Amino acid sequence: IVVSTGADGIKAENYVGKTISEVQAKLEANNINVIVDYKDVTEEDNIKDGIILSQKTEVGKQLVKGDSITLEVSRLIVVYPDFVGEAWYLDAVEEFCEEHGVVLETTYKEDGSKTEGTIIYQSRLKGSKVVEGVTLKVTVAKDPINQTLPEDPTTLEE
Repeated sequence: IVVSTGADGIKAENYVGKTISEVQAKLEANNINVIVDYKDVTEEDNIKDGIILSQKTEVGKQLVKGDSITLEVSRLIVVYPDFVGEAWYLDAVEEFCEEHGVVLETTYKEDGSKTEGTIIYQSRLKGSKVVEGVTLKVTVAKDPINQTLPEDPTTLEE
């Protein structure tokens, strides 16, 4: 005797572009296992956090209790900007670090070729992922101290 379980389950939909929270809740309510593969994206990618980017199960496939579906989901990460090339000032870098939980270590160096207060060195590469609690070292340009005294024009005539 064969016992039919009937048409239990659901048909896989096109989940691309939907939020993982919405889709995962629906699938798990139908006893479908959801496997999430995260793909790191940045603000420059113009993709929000938690959006399904692709799926490995074809649309229309019947999914039954215990089946699994793999979804690739965006994970928005923050990356370090080019503080040097974009001529960031120290106050803006301090704000960035405070906002992202980064410890800032600052040193100053005389550099007459750069605007005073701008960043001339950063220890973390631009485009690298910001991780809370790490230390970012920056060097800030300061005007060189003028060691020669200006000539007094009145002494030249004597």
